[in-house]
Amino acid sequence: MILMAYGFWGYPFLEILFRGWSHWSMALAGGICFGLMGLVSDTLYRYRLPVRAMASAVTVLFVEFIFGCIFNLGMQLHIWDYSRELGNLAGQICIKYGLIYTIALMILGIAITEIFPGAFATLFNAGQSREYFIGAMRVISVSFLFAGINVAYQGIYQALDGGIESLVISLLRQLVIILPLAGIFSIFVRNGQMGVALIWWAFPITEAISCLAGYVFLKRIRKNKVNVLK
Repeated sequence: MILMAYGFWGYPFLEILFRGWSHWSMALAGGICFGLMGLVSDTLYRYRLPVRAMASAVTVLFVEFIFGCIFNLGMQLHIWDYSRELGNLAGQICIKYGLIYTIALMILGIAITEIFPGAFATLFNAGQSREYFIGAMRVISVSFLFAGINVAYQGIYQALDGGIESLVISLLRQLVIILPLAGIFSIFVRNGQMGVALIWWAFPITEAISCLAGYVFLKRIRKNKVNVLK
């Protein structure tokens, strides 16, 4: 109920702040979205933050689409219109705002992780490894922002018949970049030239490079598979 209250009052406030106006239906949508995001997070608690953020973003897009069909297409209120955006569905949802929702949720997750790393150490019963756990969390959490975007990219590619691009991003993230990079960093650690924290930086560096590659792929897909349909 607390999350729903935040969404009910917070979302229209943000709309007024950035757009100058809002509609009462946005308060209702915001409350439902925040309530469902809390439910999704509790259900997927075993999964990494980027996966939970992506699932929450999909949930928001689903609610937005339902409300769009009711208030924009059905009642013709024209509260928003994404018909000019890339990868839109009936002008009610689109790739651009799906990425924005994912990024916003990832930034929130990073902030919580950076501010309260000790709480996570207690939650996972880090014990004598508490100091290393906190250090790792603070570095690895930086990668969450890029990881969330990469997960969103992969979903977009598959929706636009870009299975090869999705596979390449997955290989870059899980094999091609991270393993050699972590191996190189471990040499410096073993030689006593750097601390253990250096190895953890392989995660954000890998995700950032993969994110750049993903952006290039997205532009290519837009040029070759979307623009040709216009």
